[in-house]
Amino acid sequence: MAETAAIPVSVQRRLQHVLQHLAKSKVSSCSGTLDTSACAGEDIEDLGKASQRCHSADALDEDEKVLFDPQRFAETQKPLLEASTLPSECYSSRKWYLRELSRVFMPAWLLVGRADEVVEPGSYLAVDTEWGGPVVVCRGRDGQLYAFANVCAHRGAKILPDGRGKASPVGMTCPYHAWTYEFNGTLKWAPGMESSKSFEESHVRLASVRLDTLHGFIFVCHSKEAKPLLEVLGDLPEKLAPWFGPQGTVKDMVCVQRREYQVPCNWKFIMENTCETYHTAVVHKGSLGPMKSSPMGPHSGDWDAVRVPTERSVVPLPTDFEGERFPLPTFADHSNFVNIFPALQINVTWDCIWWMNILPTGEESTRIQMGFVFPKATVQLDRFPSVLERYLHRWHVAVSEDNEISLNQQRGVRSAFRVPGRFCQLEFGTHNFDNWLLSKMLDGRAGAWDPGQRVFVGDNVFSNDDKHMLDLVQDSLEKLEVEGDYKSFPKLQRPLAPRNTGAKGVQVCVTGATGFIGLHLVKQLLEGGYIVKVAVRDASNERKMAPLLALRAHAAGQACVNIIGGCNALSPGSYDEAVADCEVCFHLASPFWMDDRIVDPAKDLVAPAEQGTLNVLGSCSKVPCMRRVVITSSFGAVMNDGGNSPWPPDFHYAEKHWNITSAPVDGRFPDPQNVHAYRWSKTIAEKAAWDFVAT
Repeated sequence: MAETAAIPVSVQRRLQHVLQHLAKSKVSSCSGTLDTSACAGEDIEDLGKASQRCHSADALDEDEKVLFDPQRFAETQKPLLEASTLPSECYSSRKWYLRELSRVFMPAWLLVGRADEVVEPGSYLAVDTEWGGPVVVCRGRDGQLYAFANVCAHRGAKILPDGRGKASPVGMTCPYHAWTYEFNGTLKWAPGMESSKSFEESHVRLASVRLDTLHGFIFVCHSKEAKPLLEVLGDLPEKLAPWFGPQGTVKDMVCVQRREYQVPCNWKFIMENTCETYHTAVVHKGSLGPMKSSPMGPHSGDWDAVRVPTERSVVPLPTDFEGERFPLPTFADHSNFVNIFPALQINVTWDCIWWMNILPTGEESTRIQMGFVFPKATVQLDRFPSVLERYLHRWHVAVSEDNEISLNQQRGVRSAFRVPGRFCQLEFGTHNFDNWLLSKMLDGRAGAWDPGQRVFVGDNVFSNDDKHMLDLVQDSLEKLEVEGDYKSFPKLQRPLAPRNTGAKGVQVCVTGATGFIGLHLVKQLLEGGYIVKVAVRDASNERKMAPLLALRAHAAGQACVNIIGGCNALSPGSYDEAVADCEVCFHLASPFWMDDRIVDPAKDLVAPAEQGTLNVLGSCSKVPCMRRVVITSSFGAVMNDGGNSPWPPDFHYAEKHWNITSAPVDGRFPDPQNVHAYRWSKTIAEKAAWDFVAT
């Protein structure tokens, strides 16, 4: 230990980076060198230049008295319009981070999910934390909820995987030595322990963890001394009565979907961002746009809120639903971005709520867990699935943009030239959060900051729609070039701006949109301002869907991408949902294989091409507003090269000519079989389309 202590902290930190790099290289490709350019991530610096770069956190980690000296934070503790932001080391210091875990997160109440997610006995929600380790909430056979450490009482193995799941009807079985526990945490049996002395299975159970609920939200706390949940929340149920009051709608809501993000930045960058709308005109310039906001009035408890005055739900993008104010039934008439300290945001609006759990996983790494919650009656509506898709799109776009700017801050804060900047009036929530945090982190500051009684700057509604700011944003947007080509869609840096507004609100369908031609067609349609409904067979294929999802995330204005899965060329009616309400359909979907994946050419190529065309046309014929179906033809439908009776190479083709040389003879295609089968599939599909129109 003495030798380790003698090593400068800056060197220890660099060694830690090397070890992390080597650990990651075991699961991802790497050249084996320690050169930054050889690896995909930014987890290691060029060690040859290490001596030229240092950071304040490296030095301050060696002297806690300086790091946690209250005088260093005097500027942050001033009134809002006189105050400055936190020093850089708060976002990168190892010792600062460890104190956050013990003083801030250990006594905090952690949201793990909703009771409606764990209805049946054995269903569970498990989460692993850096401050208290793995914890799980499980529904018992008696219908009650139980919370306990997700750690076996034998040798400490983790019992259940993270996330939402359901244990075996037998019980929760440890994957190490099969010790099995009841859903209430008591040990059911321990194989092989019969000979152990003074061991009674009935005396063993998983360590209990504090649990409490609020209108279906499940919270746990690792500390036995921490304040009760209701004391932490104070008068939140009263201040936000439409959602959390005695008759609040939240108690009759259900979680319809979850999402999770990993962000390589300090957790506070994400939390601070949620506390203000100053950034929305810039960071969300192509999506949410400017947002007005004002502080929550005086209140009690460890929470705060940003009031966002709107005339409709805050979720839909400004151009969603063709200006329709209420795509879903409403139960409130205002919106609040509610921050429950230290790291939970629950956003409440006219028709739904959603939460964002911010879980630190290191000084410069964070896991974000999100959940989306709607009234039970709303979920039963016929139009709910289509509206939910647009809502989920909005949430993904917004959080992705926020994550990107948070990562940007993490890189910038390590600059040797960075000094704390000043707050503006729109950052009242961030100023409040930072000072609440300091009251927990600095000795002698306990209870020194009450987030519900902070200094206010008046009752005005503050806005970030300042004309000068918007002009600067628009000017920079027009000067930017779209980076990268469409072989790497995630590199797009700005939304796809519509070229015109003539197509506003017009819906079109594209089949085969994951292909090379299809992706370019979708891009051009988005630039034209169209609403593009994409018909795909398997929407869960991450590799194939990545380019489409990137296009969707960068769509701007009225333009958007709606992805409809389950469209099978061989299933009549499977395209009905995709073409519904569309005025034009572009049919590109068709097998394009000529290799050894083709076992039966007639079955694997020809039948899907023909049947797919007929199924798409059949679905389109049911749509009253459908004006045109564009079938992408292929030269293969007329090509007579090789095969049974090839035509002269200088033959002049016209519309009356069809491919005949690729036709099968006695069920066998000419050699090479798959090449001619592909050409024949195009011929048959196009003929089928003409026959369909004729009838």
